[in-house]
Amino acid sequence: MGVAHLAGQGAQAGGDTLLTLMAVLSINLALMNLVPISVLDGGAFLFCFFEWVRGRPAPDRTQDFATRGGVAVIMLLFLYTTAYDLAGLGVFDWLPGIAHAATGAHIVSNRDH
Repeated sequence: MGVAHLAGQGAQAGGDTLLTLMAVLSINLALMNLVPISVLDGGAFLFCFFEWVRGRPAPDRTQDFATRGGVAVIMLLFLYTTAYDLAGLGVFDWLPGIAHAATGAHIVSNRDH
């Protein structure tokens, strides 16, 4: 969501800015793909490296555990970044009102200052 906003700003600023943004995003994606999480290429490289060092592949149970853990990490990262983007758009601004109504306490927000 934030990337779409940046892309719009880059397009308005001109072709050079948009191409620079696209290059930065592509490099960022390539580097993130090399993180050693088993469902990413970095995880596959890590398993290949250990197979090369040990002379045999990791046990299936280890690979399965690493894959499940990697999926969980990716899902949590996805949820965190989505919530962060939604919060930046003000989607969760109604939450302090709910807490105030439920507890009767005054919750200080950025809008109160």
